[in-house]
Amino acid sequence: MRYLRPQMGRLSRYAWKRLLRLRASPHAIAAGVAVGIAISFTPLVGFHLLLAAAITWLLRGNIIAAWIATLVGNPWTFPFMWSASYMCGRLVLDGTLAATAFDMGRVLADPVSALAPVFWPTTLGGILLGGAIALATYWPVQRAIAVHRAHRTRRMAEARNRRLRHKRMRTRVNREHADAA
Repeated sequence: MRYLRPQMGRLSRYAWKRLLRLRASPHAIAAGVAVGIAISFTPLVGFHLLLAAAITWLLRGNIIAAWIATLVGNPWTFPFMWSASYMCGRLVLDGTLAATAFDMGRVLADPVSALAPVFWPTTLGGILLGGAIALATYWPVQRAIAVHRAHRTRRMAEARNRRLRHKRMRTRVNREHADAA
């Protein structure tokens, strides 16, 4: 397990840098990230990318940002996300946090009827939790993108000014050298 930690951090840094470098407005990137994270809370694993793309397109967000953000849902985080989603859904539907009895033999024999009592509360809870987390992520991501871009623009302008000063200085030294000769 210790060897996975550096790679997960590396993947997170890569994904964040990839988001920062997307050519889209801060709103579009933040909307994509919010939708991608929200969709990850639903148990619709095979459809995360399609749902994220469709909802992001409707919100005029960046689809690539949404796809990158769906990486929040992965084999290490799904158990926590889905259990929280299930509990939230059960609380809304039944007013209780009692878990449904789960029999693996029944799941293998008749998956649809066995998983329905778990699927619907998890989906509802995923939509509610995902929506809340999407709202909580949108503004910080939008602000972080805007601040990063302003800082990058300022750094680029400073570098351009340094190059111009260096070029003027070099031209002046060459002129003085030519005058002296």
